[in-house]
Amino acid sequence: MGSKWGDFLKEKPGRSNFNRLRNWRENGEVVVWIHTNTEIHKRLFHMIPFVGEKEDEQTGRKNKQIMYLPFVCHESVQDYMNKAPAKHCPLCRFIDHLRMNGNIGDSETVWDSSIGDRKRDRVCTKADFTGDTEGGGDWRLSFKPSLQYVLAVIDHDNPGEGIRIATEKFSLGESIKKAVQQEIDRRGVELGDPDLNPYAFKWVFNSNARQPADYYTAYPFDRAELTEEIQELLDKPEENLESWISPGDTKRLREAMEAHVTVDDVDFDVLFDNVLENAGTNAEDPEPAPEPKEEKAPAPKRTRTAAPPKEEPTPDPEPEANEDEVPMMECPSCRGKGKKRGKDCKVCDGTGKVESPDDEDEEDEKAPPPKEDPPKEKRTRKAVAPPPEPPKEEEEVEMAECGRCGKDVPIDATICPECGASFE
Repeated sequence: MGSKWGDFLKEKPGRSNFNRLRNWRENGEVVVWIHTNTEIHKRLFHMIPFVGEKEDEQTGRKNKQIMYLPFVCHESVQDYMNKAPAKHCPLCRFIDHLRMNGNIGDSETVWDSSIGDRKRDRVCTKADFTGDTEGGGDWRLSFKPSLQYVLAVIDHDNPGEGIRIATEKFSLGESIKKAVQQEIDRRGVELGDPDLNPYAFKWVFNSNARQPADYYTAYPFDRAELTEEIQELLDKPEENLESWISPGDTKRLREAMEAHVTVDDVDFDVLFDNVLENAGTNAEDPEPAPEPKEEKAPAPKRTRTAAPPKEEPTPDPEPEANEDEVPMMECPSCRGKGKKRGKDCKVCDGTGKVESPDDEDEEDEKAPPPKEDPPKEKRTRKAVAPPPEPPKEEEEVEMAECGRCGKDVPIDATICPECGASFE
């Protein structure tokens, strides 16, 4: 293709984190021009937690705080992607040392950078440090490096700032590749290659994406006018990115490792005996740990107050039977009229009633009660127990990349504890 885009479009997937362009993610988007004469570089990158000090502006006292040391890995990207044993990077060599050391248990603490701040402290076990999730490690605490792309860009809205350096994530780099390839397919090489025919890109950051891999989108932005000021910047000579891609400062790294590694049998002289010669010229300074996201207090649960039980009316008591009361019947002589032939009935003395004979009562008592049909048995179906579920096979947790800090996260994670990013 005759430009840097040929090699860039052939890059294989990797991982990345971090960025040095102005914090455009707060606005969610930025329009940039990729510098014509500067190559697109890639690097392996570590972010190392350590205990630092910061002076209080009001009191002048130095307070401890958790900080992060940006460290460009000394291993080549190709060797790392091929999973070759570490040769130069002391941190990667320490990871290999832990993996091969059977005397150190997976749950044994190997790194302790803590100041009593639960949200910012970093205390890592062997499994955490080496990224061994099968051994019970927390993927969020891994010290393995990530892959980044380093680009020279011009902020369309702020061309007066000149050429800026952006260290961008793998997913954004892949989106840029896709956009350039589509333009070349659609318009041909001469019009689709941004070096031969400069055009702007819009980078979009969507923090509400369902998956971390969908956080970033890049596409050509034709509405951005190529002004004379921007054209002059694009025509400038190649920007020197050496300080952004050169190996990290091993002096600072050794200070951090000696202070926070808790393993006794580590020979730091051996770990640092093969570092690259041009180490320590990286342009980035340590930075404080990101502010943890405030956790919202859970809303109080609503409960329904149980209504008092309804009082049922008390039934009136039935009148008690008088055992001395003699049962009476209609007088058979006057038929209950009390008169017979104009005179009081002599049988009932004019009352129309006489005592019931005892033998009737006896007959009633002797009479058997009517037979009641036995209650029919209700037929019920026996519930058939569902067949037992087969034991679930353990599945590998599918990982994705946090769009904000670059750490590996499970694909269904809802929040990244490293930088506080929320996955909804």
